[in-house]
Amino acid sequence: MKVAPALAAGNVVIVKASELNPFSTLYLGELAIQAGCPLGVVNVIAGAIEAGEALSSHMKIRKISFTGSPVVGRKIQIAAAQSNLKRVTLELGGKSPVLIFDDANIGSAVENSMSFLAFNGQGCVLGTRIYVQEGIAQKFVDMFTQYAQRAAATLGSDPFAETTMTSPLFHHRQKETVMGLIEQGKKDATVLTGGATWGDKGCFVQPTIFYQPSAGAEIVQKEVFGPVVVVDTFKTEEEALHKANDTEYGLGAYVYTTNMDRAIRLSKALEAGSVAVNSANPTHITLPFSGWKSELITSRAALLVFSFRSLCGSLSDFTCVTGSGMGAENGKYVLRAFTQPKAINMK
Repeated sequence: MKVAPALAAGNVVIVKASELNPFSTLYLGELAIQAGCPLGVVNVIAGAIEAGEALSSHMKIRKISFTGSPVVGRKIQIAAAQSNLKRVTLELGGKSPVLIFDDANIGSAVENSMSFLAFNGQGCVLGTRIYVQEGIAQKFVDMFTQYAQRAAATLGSDPFAETTMTSPLFHHRQKETVMGLIEQGKKDATVLTGGATWGDKGCFVQPTIFYQPSAGAEIVQKEVFGPVVVVDTFKTEEEALHKANDTEYGLGAYVYTTNMDRAIRLSKALEAGSVAVNSANPTHITLPFSGWKSELITSRAALLVFSFRSLCGSLSDFTCVTGSGMGAENGKYVLRAFTQPKAINMK
């Protein structure tokens, strides 16, 4: 989503890998060489806070595309403004709502809603707030809980086995952050399943479902970035829309209904950059992928690409500042961010 369009637009790229999980990014650099990219076109570096700060304020870097936490995104924006006013695209996380109406295919809705476990919940656009119409709420909850428990039974299993549905969190600090939010969530909502760690090795957390949280519950408002989902109910479409939009995040949203008039109406009204109807995938390489809310608005020469969750401080900082970012990725929209327009008028 970052390197490919940047190269297509004629840029050279520096990829800043996470110091916590750099290996796949370093392998990307090796593959680029094998594919015939000239040396110096795709550059991969790994480093901690100091490396990120230096790159963000570098006077010869003209564009930054960052995926990570809102608090770090704001630091990058400040560094960009205080250096050479470099362009910035920020993808800063989400708390995506899922709206399930009583006319939906409930089996499909349950199965697709299990996507909250993708990457063990470590995904910014995953549906982690599920709102179900009251008429089917109990049936949905029963089926959904069974699915989650089935997934939990594979904790610690062989990661190469096709039947394995779970994985560990990427770092022990993130495990501590997730468990802190889970413990707070237990005070504000009912735990249907999960709610604890698993095993005495690794960073495993049980798939956790909270049900009917209290108003303003932290578990509803903050991005957990772990295998945690919150389920609540609604009576009317208006109530569902209000609950869905009641967050400072606006990355993705999901709607399950067989009423296409409702689907179109809600897709327009939902405050999110991407909306999926009767599907668990709101993104496509031909469509813009962007965040709404807390936006600032976001080239050629040189490019800096970030693709990691932490640039500075504790991972608990993820929840200090909200908002899903600015600028767009994918499709023709992203090419605008990686090019510089020029007007030539001849007589």
